[in-house]
Amino acid sequence: MDNNNQLSPNLNKTPDEMDRPTDNEGVAEMDHAQGVDECGMYNITPCSPTMDVSLERLGICPRQDAAHPTFTTPESRMESYSSWPLHIKLRPGALCDAGFYYTGKGDKTVCFQCGGGLKDWEENDDPWKEHARYFPKCTYLIQKQGRDFINEVLGKNCRQALNVPIPEDAQSVNVTAAASSLEESSSMPEVSSSDVGSSGYGSGGSFADEASSSQEASKPATKVLTDQTACKICYAEEIGVVFLPCGHLVSCVNCAPSLKTCAVCRKPFSATVRAYLS
Repeated sequence: MDNNNQLSPNLNKTPDEMDRPTDNEGVAEMDHAQGVDECGMYNITPCSPTMDVSLERLGICPRQDAAHPTFTTPESRMESYSSWPLHIKLRPGALCDAGFYYTGKGDKTVCFQCGGGLKDWEENDDPWKEHARYFPKCTYLIQKQGRDFINEVLGKNCRQALNVPIPEDAQSVNVTAAASSLEESSSMPEVSSSDVGSSGYGSGGSFADEASSSQEASKPATKVLTDQTACKICYAEEIGVVFLPCGHLVSCVNCAPSLKTCAVCRKPFSATVRAYLS
């Protein structure tokens, strides 16, 4: 057979060569003799799921580019509803505020941030609740409504389907790192409109009438915008988003998704957290 005619590679070697380690064996022995780097790149611990849960529960959202940046502003989303079917009772203002723009087909709408699409709207539908029900990870939704709102919407759905108690140990997570990040950014500098103007960001125009009226109706009547509390991008809404790690509080929730760098220090930010002025 052909296999019998094939000589082993060792038969062509002298006794000294047979005792000599191969190249691969030599490398292995060298690595073993020198040891393994236990402090460098070989021992890098990845971010644990517990830490991700901790940041999420604190409302800290890693910065994500909008799926459809053309519609990041309420004004641009409202313009997409110019051909909205008149027979649909749900008005565009509520859909626009919830982050949806109109695709021009039927009643199909898409969130500018997460890219999630919804259609077959009914008159009594709440766009925010539908957004939370189908796309709970959307960062725009988290910033605008908060985790409590999302959990309430999802909790009602889960309780209707399953009557399973939540284990107590699932409620406790390690939030040390996230808490320290918030603590470091708790002392936020006051920023005036002149600071933002020098950074190259101009003031935006007013929003569409229907979007503005729906947003103003949801705000407390006692709040009055001042130079310190107004968004330094649009000057029409109250500041409500903290950029991390710089800690600047200069943008409203509507303008934050369109930014990739802080409007004051011009440094890229890696995450945002919702802030509420008392």
